[in-house]
Amino acid sequence: MRLRIPSLFALFALLAFLLSSCSNPQKDYQPIQQLQVTYKQAILNTSNDSLKVTYCDTVIAALQRFIGSHPKGQWNTTANDALTAWRTKRDSL
Repeated sequence: MRLRIPSLFALFALLAFLLSSCSNPQKDYQPIQQLQVTYKQAILNTSNDSLKVTYCDTVIAALQRFIGSHPKGQWNTTANDALTAWRTKRDSL
């Protein structure tokens, strides 16, 4: 019985490590969502066009990195939609 408990513990620890290290697109997208909210508000609060463009470029770069890391799935679609919106916003400035 003593040999089985350490083996089970090691197996559980390995499984926990693997599950926590797997990429989670929804979790990975949360900081980008927050960035978008923050910069949308910042754009509304400034009249400096070059600063607005910088904010857009920052969000666009973050979305492009996300899309590169998560090339498929619902969150990729969400990121692509957001990317289109931010590019449109940047082009309108």
